[in-house]
Amino acid sequence: MPGLFVTILLSPIPFGFIKLGRWIVHALRKRHLRGLWGFVERQPIVFVTSYADVDKILHGTHAWDFYGCMELQNFLVNEFTLQGLHSVPSMPAPDKRTRQNNLFLVGGWIPNPVTEQLLADDRVVYHFDYENGEKGNDIVSRKDADFRLAARWDDARERVIRDYGIITVARNCYQDDRYILAACGCFGWGTYSAQVLLKRPNVVRYLRSGGRYFQAICTCEVDAHGFPKDIHLLDLHPDDRIRRATLVALDFGKST
Repeated sequence: MPGLFVTILLSPIPFGFIKLGRWIVHALRKRHLRGLWGFVERQPIVFVTSYADVDKILHGTHAWDFYGCMELQNFLVNEFTLQGLHSVPSMPAPDKRTRQNNLFLVGGWIPNPVTEQLLADDRVVYHFDYENGEKGNDIVSRKDADFRLAARWDDARERVIRDYGIITVARNCYQDDRYILAACGCFGWGTYSAQVLLKRPNVVRYLRSGGRYFQAICTCEVDAHGFPKDIHLLDLHPDDRIRRATLVALDFGKST
C-alpha cells in the first residue's frame, strides 16, 4: 500500500491537479480584472498626468503620482492586449480629440486641472474642499455634509503618517461610450495607493459591485522614510477602527 501511494505521488496525476488549480486561480483573477479593465483590449487609454508639484501645503509627494502611474501602465501592458496606451500632461489641457478616448487621470485637483473638472461635476460624490479660499486637501462628500477625511500628521506635525485617496470611474462627458478613471489623493501617497489597488483582483471585484460608475476611498500609512505601506480600500480594511463603507454608485445615466 505505501508503495502504491508513492507511485501515485510520483506520477503526473498530482502535478496535473496542481496545474489545473493554478489555471483556475489565474482564470478567476483575469476575470475579475477584466470586469474593470476589459475595455483596454477594445479601445485605447490615455493617461493624463499631473503637470507639476504645486501643492502649497506639502512638497515632494508628487513623485508618488508618477511611481504609481508607471507601475499601473506596466501592469496593463503585462496583463492585457492593449489597443493603445499613451500619456499626456494635464497642462496644457488635452485637446478635444484626446479627451474623447478612455482617460486615466493621475493626481488631485491641485496638480491636475482635468481631475478638477471631473470632481466639479455634481454627479460625483467625493471631491476636495476649499480651505481659506484656496484649494485644499481634505476629502468631502456631496451626500454627507459631516463627511471629511484629512491626511493625518504626527504630533509635531512634521510629517504625514496616513494619507487617503479617491478612486473614481465615471462616464467620459466628451464621448459617452468611453470612461474616465481617476486616482487622486490628499497627497501623492494617496494617489499612489489608489493606483496600486486598481491592480488587485479582490479590490476590483468589490468595486465593480458598485455598478458601472462608482467612487471609493482608500488609505495608506506613511513610514518614517516617506514610503507608503499597508495600502487598503477603506471598505476592506482589516482594522475595524479604520474600516468604513465608502463605495458609492454614480448616476451618469445610460450611454447613448
